[in-house]
Amino acid sequence: ITDDLEFAAKNAPETAPDLGRYTRDYARFCLMKHCLNEGEHMEGYYQRAMDMYNELNTGKYDLFKTGSTPYVDLFKNANKFNKEMIMAVSCSPAADGNPKHGNANPFLMWALPSDVAKGDPFPMGGGWFQAFSMDKKYYDAFESNDGRLKTIVTSYKDKNGVVINKDNLGVRWNGYIINKFPQETMTTFQGTDIPLARWADVLLMYAEAVNELEDGVSGTNGAKAIEALRQVRARAFTNSDKIDAYIASASGSKTDFLKAVLNERKWEFAGENMRWKDLVRNNLYGEVL
Repeated sequence: ITDDLEFAAKNAPETAPDLGRYTRDYARFCLMKHCLNEGEHMEGYYQRAMDMYNELNTGKYDLFKTGSTPYVDLFKNANKFNKEMIMAVSCSPAADGNPKHGNANPFLMWALPSDVAKGDPFPMGGGWFQAFSMDKKYYDAFESNDGRLKTIVTSYKDKNGVVINKDNLGVRWNGYIINKFPQETMTTFQGTDIPLARWADVLLMYAEAVNELEDGVSGTNGAKAIEALRQVRARAFTNSDKIDAYIASASGSKTDFLKAVLNERKWEFAGENMRWKDLVRNNLYGEVL
């Protein structure tokens, strides 16, 4: 795996004529994640992950911070392949599920209960059935005033006008609705691109790699690791106390900083297929579940 990704990082196109095609930067991203996953067992892999960060950190990418709700808007059709996106599955609002007619994003159809009424924020109404949902304990682990909570829907009206909320969990619905890829067009499938690699992930991977390699964040690259974590957190909060005080309290030890990074990943990438891998990588899956 390492050899293949190293080869791709050196030989794939630097840029692609069509968005969503493979590039060296996506190979670098995948190599960085692979080295982070294997770093505990393979000599030099944490350093290689940091090397990939340095190769990606050329000013080409940055966190998307436009508007009053940047995290919410990050995933919308109007902001396809913004400066945070290193790689995404390009989707089309015209796609209809036929594989000959382009990629579609069906996430919300899997995330919505079938009895959701048409109206704000779901003009198309319910989905097929709620295969994806957010457990209440997961939701409650978010801190207050976290802007990322605006992508989670905690109640809805059914087709009979009945409000379904937390009291109905486990009976009427499985969990809260992850609404990162909202219904923007009056179509079953949405044209919202599906992110595979974004700069927020790179920043948090870098923070984790430094913490592991240097046994905390008091060493050579510690300040950069702390700043990487701070940047991701700062986008989510407007209250500076939620940023600086938290970062200071999290930087005291290797264990504290790792916990802070994993928590930030939990909040930042909810619904993006990261949590299981993050927990397994750090031998925490059984403990957390």
